[in-house]
Amino acid sequence: IASYGDGAVAVQKVGAQIESITWLIGGQGYGVALNSFVAQNYGANQKKRIIQGFHSSLIILVAWGLFTSFLLIVFAQPIFEIFIHEEDVIPIGINYLQILGLSQCAMTIEAAIGGVFNGIGQTHVSSWTSVIFTVLRIPMAYVLGNLFGINGVWWTFTITSWMKTLVLVFIYLNKRRDSQFLTNLNYTN
Repeated sequence: IASYGDGAVAVQKVGAQIESITWLIGGQGYGVALNSFVAQNYGANQKKRIIQGFHSSLIILVAWGLFTSFLLIVFAQPIFEIFIHEEDVIPIGINYLQILGLSQCAMTIEAAIGGVFNGIGQTHVSSWTSVIFTVLRIPMAYVLGNLFGINGVWWTFTITSWMKTLVLVFIYLNKRRDSQFLTNLNYTN
């Protein structure tokens, strides 16, 4: 990002603070609460409550992700202009918010599924998925940045967010087919 100048760095810093409304509430707030809910019910061998709680949480988090996506995409300019007033930087900020606005729902789904895996003690699933796709951002940002400029870097964030989410959904759905998933009989990590 620094190779695109001070304006790009400022946009990323301010933009990350703006979009933190999604992940602070959805990921760190609700995701951690879901983690505790799942852990408590996992210990009590209440598989049905875990599934019901997860589905209810997923609906709430997807709604939150869609709402914040709407705000960031539709109101990108007025939101960004609250924080930065430089005319040459505002278009970069608008692009940042609109492109990353497309990943807000992915982040909330990731938080919900991560809450389930963390709550049942399988923290490695969400951890490894996050590490792998976060590291992948470096070469992907280089390639997409060379092709599309700074917007390629912003697209890297959105694409890898969706990749993390899709992998976690795939793992979750495959594990759900296992009869031992979410039971007290199998505490494997």
